Amino acid sequence: MREMPLAPAQAQKPLQVGYVEFILETYQTRVKAGERIDFLAHLEEYAGVPVTGETVKLYYLDPETGEWKYLAENVTDPLGMAPFTVEARYEWGCKTVKFKALAEAYGLESNTVSVEVALPTEIVLEAPTSVKAGQTFTVKGKLYKWVAKTRKEPLVGKKVFVSVAGQSVLATTAEDGSFSATFRIDRPGEYGITATFKGEPRLAAVSFIPGGTVSVLPFIAVLSLAYLALKA
Repeated sequence: MREMPLAPAQAQKPLQVGYVEFILETYQTRVKAGERIDFLAHLEEYAGVPVTGETVKLYYLDPETGEWKYLAENVTDPLGMAPFTVEARYEWGCKTVKFKALAEAYGLESNTVSVEVALPTEIVLEAPTSVKAGQTFTVKGKLYKWVAKTRKEPLVGKKVFVSVAGQSVLATTAEDGSFSATFRIDRPGEYGITATFKGEPRLAAVSFIPGGTVSVLPFIAVLSLAYLALKA
């Protein structure tokens, strides 16, 4: 049987290959436990069209179990943005915690961001408020780390800089977190006392630095007052 001649045929139809961009951001890379961490998730379609009204969920990687755990959720606004604010937990202290977002309707997972969480520190300072010029005096204190909102523990074997009147002493904390430094000031006046723990990587992002003043009295004035008191 003879085949019929057939002319070629062709059909065309446009195909657009789109994508959805899903980004999680934070400007905070290191915080103290108890502080807020702000995140912003951005959901955007092909050609920069924002995805609005979509639920976005925020998760963190538990440093202890290695499991991703739910934190919060929000809905994208007209710009495709979903903001989040969470409190850095004390159990995250001295650890780097990873976060990510999920847009389940699109089956999308964002990039991960890491935040280093430090434990807050505190120095309780004890110092005289008045001494005589040329008299040796001691500044004492204790260094603590806050392991919960209402509980602190001493920091052992840490370096604390104690400064007054241009003099600095590097002290080391004992088993109870205590430290001490001895000074002598020969020039009368009023001087500030500062004890500083500079913090350590993965431990203290910012240490609490208390201050005080000590008045150094002229030695002759002290003698005069004593003489007048005896004479009276």
